[in-house]
Amino acid sequence: VVDTVAPVLSFAIEPPSLTNIPELSLSAIFTDDSPTTVELKINSQVVANGSSVNLNEGLNQIYAKATDSAGNFSEITRAV
Repeated sequence: VVDTVAPVLSFAIEPPSLTNIPELSLSAIFTDDSPTTVELKINSQVVANGSSVNLNEGLNQIYAKATDSAGNFSEITRAV
């Protein structure tokens, strides 16, 4: 059986589109039947999943990607 299904990816807590707090906790969660890796970035900088990150004043880009062992992947982006 060939795995052709991408992981289901979301944020544990959806990042707000507007905030006045200087720090944000980021956690990406996924579901998949095979081992999966998660890549998480804010403003193109890799951050650890489940970490608190400092926000820049103005627009911040959040990116998450989950890739399973078959190479299937899902991506999500948010602007804060």
